[in-house]
Amino acid sequence: MSPRVRAVVLNFNGGRHVIDCVEALRRTDWPAADFEVVVVDNASSDGSDGELRRRFPDLEIRPTGANLGFPANNVAMGDLDGFDHVALVNNDAFVDPGWLRPLVAALDA
Repeated sequence: MSPRVRAVVLNFNGGRHVIDCVEALRRTDWPAADFEVVVVDNASSDGSDGELRRRFPDLEIRPTGANLGFPANNVAMGDLDGFDHVALVNNDAFVDPGWLRPLVAALDA
């Protein structure tokens, strides 16, 4: 059994970047049952939140209702029961499929 990991992406008007970010995260080489992606949307006005919902209907998106800045990540960290690790991923970061394994190995060591 793999450690459970939640990847949190903070979005504010991320446009195409946040779409590419989520697509890359979905290609992560990790058991799907032990990996979750949550996007915290900081009241985007560019339609990126709606585009995320359209492209990824099963993606968990947590709207903040206002631009709370970086602390809005906490919206996705209040219910971590059952998770072993949290990864904060910038909405303009595009991870390689194997990105998570060395990080978890280092943390677990």
